[in-house]
Amino acid sequence: IDQSDQTKQGLVPPMFHEGLLFVAPNDGNRLWCIEADSGRVRWQKPQPARGDRWRHLLGVAAGGGNGQLIVSGNSLRAFDVETGRETWKILASETTERGYGRGVLAGNTVIWPTREAIQFVDVATGQAIRNVPMNTPDAAETGGNLTIAGGMLLVAQPEKLVAYGEYSLLKERLHQKLSTTSDKVGLLYQLAEIEASTGELEAMIKPLRTALQSD
Repeated sequence: IDQSDQTKQGLVPPMFHEGLLFVAPNDGNRLWCIEADSGRVRWQKPQPARGDRWRHLLGVAAGGGNGQLIVSGNSLRAFDVETGRETWKILASETTERGYGRGVLAGNTVIWPTREAIQFVDVATGQAIRNVPMNTPDAAETGGNLTIAGGMLLVAQPEKLVAYGEYSLLKERLHQKLSTTSDKVGLLYQLAEIEASTGELEAMIKPLRTALQSD
């Protein structure tokens, strides 16, 4: 399944939060906020253009008055739960990457998958905290549907399930830094230490040899 194609994503599950029901049916063209006890429509928003429909209601996070509803498709947006006012957005047209699968809320952070990377976004401001590439010298991976379990970030890709732990994300950040700096020796030693601590002795040899040759 192409995670960037809204026509192949199935139904969009509704979201309930403190007496409010948020729904974005696939056969409609609006996002609705409905008072669950009365059925009264609190607010509604028209869907963006077809290529950027909201496919995922990720949940309600802090911000705005009583919280922000975080929604995603090719883009990522936040709406005030009380008024429907858009509080921030990251448009696909503003970046080279588009949403690719369902993201997840983790405290004050939205973890949002694209085809080439996993982006960490501050829920209060919509500002990117960091971008972790998926296509690295270690492995050529893609985004997918995300969830967090047992301290691991799980990525359900089209054909497999990939788990990232603390060391995996740290390795991704080190590889990213190595590609953008000329002072690589310290980073290479850090990478070798991580490989050794996780039992990947063969993988440890390459950065350690490169670091020694650079000294």
